[in-house]
Parts: sequence; C-alpha cells; structure tokens
Amino acid sequence: MSVVLVVEDERAVRQGLERVLAGAGWEVRAAEDLAGARRALAQDGVGCVLLDVRLPDGDGLQFLEELRRDRPRLPVIIATAYGDSDRTITAMRLGAFDYVTKPFDLDALLATVRRAVEAPPRPRR
Repeated sequence: MSVVLVVEDERAVRQGLERVLAGAGWEVRAAEDLAGARRALAQDGVGCVLLDVRLPDGDGLQFLEELRRDRPRLPVIIATAYGDSDRTITAMRLGAFDYVTKPFDLDALLATVRRAVEAPPRPRR
C-alpha cells in the first residue's frame, strides 16, 4: 500500500486530511514542518506527498525543488491557502504533480491523490 505524506503546519487541517485520506484507504504519515517531512521520507513506502507552501521552517516550493532533485519520481501535490497564478506556475515548473488550494474540495483532493498514487513513475531527469 502506498503511503501519503501530509506536510501541513496547521494542526486542525493536518488532522482533517489524515482522517479523510485514511478513510479513503491510504496509510497516512503527517508532519508539521520540513524537518518532520524529511524524517518521514527517510522511512520506506511514501508514494505521494501533499505539501503546504508556507511552513514554519521553510518554503514548500524550495522543498519541492529538493524533492525533485533527490526523489524525482515521487509525486508531490502542492497545497496552499494562497492560490495565486504565479505560485501555481512556479509549482508546476518545479515539477509538482498538481496544485490544490484551501479550503479543499475533498472529492477533488481525493481524486488528485488517487491519480498521483496510481500514476506511472516520473522519468528521471
């Protein structure tokens, strides 16, 4: 089973995402910051990351760049409450699988995660 890693600093949002994703059948790991995300990624099985843009210890888009370099095949979905076109364009250019804004449309979010988990591995760059 593929693990979905949720990286979200707002506890209520993180816990809500954990419940929704687990209820849809995925194993979920969660982190409130980039340090926690790195620890979670050190374990096997992460098949998709749902990554907030603004985190207390760094920028999600910079972390996306790190993930593209270190784990080019891992699908990363960028999530933010700050949905402007510049961030969307930047996220997609950096190799995000998709981009979702808060508040989430849960059906659309689940469909996006499902597509990411089931997608064929990205080619190495």
